[in-house]
Amino acid sequence: MSTQLQRAVRIALGALCLACLAAGTVVPVHAQTPPKAKAPAAPRPPAGSAKAPQAAPAPAAKTPPPPAVDSPEREQILHSRAWQQTIADFESWLSSQTLYDAQQVKQTRARLEVGISRMTPAQLQWFENDMQAKLKVLNSDQAQEAAAYLAQTLAVASPAYARKVRQKLPDVLTAPAGQISQQLAGFAAKRDATAQMQQAFNDNRQQQIAHNQTQIAAQQQILNQDLGRESDGAINATKGNKFTAARDYFPNAGNDGPFGPGTSIGFWGGGFF
Repeated sequence: MSTQLQRAVRIALGALCLACLAAGTVVPVHAQTPPKAKAPAAPRPPAGSAKAPQAAPAPAAKTPPPPAVDSPEREQILHSRAWQQTIADFESWLSSQTLYDAQQVKQTRARLEVGISRMTPAQLQWFENDMQAKLKVLNSDQAQEAAAYLAQTLAVASPAYARKVRQKLPDVLTAPAGQISQQLAGFAAKRDATAQMQQAFNDNRQQQIAHNQTQIAAQQQILNQDLGRESDGAINATKGNKFTAARDYFPNAGNDGPFGPGTSIGFWGGGFF
């Protein structure tokens, strides 16, 4: 290659390098960094497929209301004679009643303690008046009849049925006095209906026994009459008959002996007679 041609080639290459540097496409080898690896993308669901259901957020736990702050008004009610007498009467009823079982009584006492600790003065006063009205219902004759009916019913019931019946009893802490009275009246009415059915059964049974006794007496009278007629016939049949003396059978037996006519001791036909 001629010297002029080699020079022309070097000039062309130099111009090309300058153009590349101006465009910024040429990067020195020592400044190049390897490209970062990309994280694999999550697989996409196929078209038309249903989206996975998202879990519903858990409901926030309900926190019980804090105890009421003691105040002079609360202290005045809780230490009053009327309040203490009401609570004492309710505790006495809980200890002697037979409507609710031991587990229900335990739960009622625990709920009462927690409820009183959270009541405001106004709620305490309302609860006192409401409990006094309930105690009149719970200590009434109607309640005693309902308790007697339940005692008779549950005495022959299975434990599962007994629990089912007691679960239908009114809540003495939250139910109004009128609702308690109405439910106890229903139990009392059932007891009256059961007593009436038992009385009717007893009356019918006594009537049947009396009827049977009358029939037996009439049959016995007829039987006695038949026996009397048969006895009279036997007596009449024996009237007029005469017993034959021994000498009539044995005229040659000799004189009468010590055993009556014709029974003398002697020989008859060569034998002792």
